[in-house]
Amino acid sequence: MRNYFENTLIALLWSLLVIPKLLWLATAAALWWNGAFGTSLVAMPSLIEAMGWPSLTDVEMAVFQTIIVVLFITRRPAVALGNRWEGLVGLTGTLIPLFVQRGGLGLGWWTVAFQSVALLGMIAAVLSLNTSFGVVPADRGVKTGGMYRLVRHPVYATELLFMLGFVAGNLTWRNLAVGTLFLATEVVRAWREELLLKRNPEYLSYCQRVRFRFLPFLI
Repeated sequence: MRNYFENTLIALLWSLLVIPKLLWLATAAALWWNGAFGTSLVAMPSLIEAMGWPSLTDVEMAVFQTIIVVLFITRRPAVALGNRWEGLVGLTGTLIPLFVQRGGLGLGWWTVAFQSVALLGMIAAVLSLNTSFGVVPADRGVKTGGMYRLVRHPVYATELLFMLGFVAGNLTWRNLAVGTLFLATEVVRAWREELLLKRNPEYLSYCQRVRFRFLPFLI
């Protein structure tokens, strides 16, 4: 039942978030092709301006979310699962970012670059996690390669960095509140996951080798 709920949730989120971006990219490619080789070269810039050309972060986010779905579908079976409250925290952390909005005070061009770099980190982190990805805390084997050589929770760390960049570039009271709640939720998720995983002696050994949870040499 829990797996059915998680699969339905991820499929719904992917439909809402990823499919529109992929459709946009396909439409933009068609417009480019038609403009370059057809008769609408003059009209194409106006069409693109009306639709809003996808930014680099839009493309990166679509790639990230697509990878998430693929890894979720192909994930390994869990040896141990968290309880329903831990699942609720995981679900909350997954949904919270949907409540941020663009607009407000922007702190400069660097915030967009920061988000782009953070998104690349998010992609690298989930690829490092690979088939152990899940929303509910679970033991699907101890990951020690890739970004897990640097910190214990690279997915949460890079997601928090992306949220920091987004809030800094779209500074409103609403986004500050959402960002703060997201930070608290991710910290709780990391804490509860470690409580579960530390039942595994292999994870205890990993924690002795990799002491930092989010940022190397800092946290």
